[in-house]
Amino acid sequence: MKKSKVEQLEAVLANCSKSIVTEFLFARFNAREIHHMRENLWALLAYGRRAVVKLEANPFNAHRAEFIRIELRKMDKQCDELDEVWRGVGAALVGMAKEFNAATTFEQRCELLGVNVVDRAQLPADSGLVHIASAYGLEDSAAGRSLPHKSGPLCAAIQAHMNHVMFTTPEGRAAMDKMWEKLTEPGGIFHGLPLYDKADDGSMVRRPPKLALVATTPTIQPESQQ
Repeated sequence: MKKSKVEQLEAVLANCSKSIVTEFLFARFNAREIHHMRENLWALLAYGRRAVVKLEANPFNAHRAEFIRIELRKMDKQCDELDEVWRGVGAALVGMAKEFNAATTFEQRCELLGVNVVDRAQLPADSGLVHIASAYGLEDSAAGRSLPHKSGPLCAAIQAHMNHVMFTTPEGRAAMDKMWEKLTEPGGIFHGLPLYDKADDGSMVRRPPKLALVATTPTIQPESQQ
């Protein structure tokens, strides 16, 4: 049976020397390959969905529209599988970051990540892999000056992994709840905004506002200040 692209890449890694830089280069290559595959699938899905809409306008094309829908469902499944591998690449990058940062200097990290010389001058000298690629989004900034901010494959893979952890694991949910509490506290950017909870039937119920006690004793000012 023919091996998938990911299996072929994993086989290449197994035969490589196990230095942390080699592992990073493999992860970066893997991220770019998967990024390219995902973009191609999304383009095919968009084209197929537009074709279905056009075919549905004519009842004689119903069988053709259904055939395309079947193919679209297959591609949706492929996208889900790629997304899972995509998150795995992000997890691998986050997992290797500490060792990678310890094994490289700041200038070496910038070279390996393709950071523009001008951007390097604006980065803190202790910036590591995750900060450069994800927090600052400067991956390949030397070669991709015209590309949208934070559009690099490494940035997208790391953020996909982080979002998955934050929204699907108990630890991530606890961190999100703690962050949200700080944002809604007095002085937070969301303080005073109406909040809603999702009921068991799916409806949204407004959360009652938090009441704060205030002093009721009137303050008497001196006559000179009245």
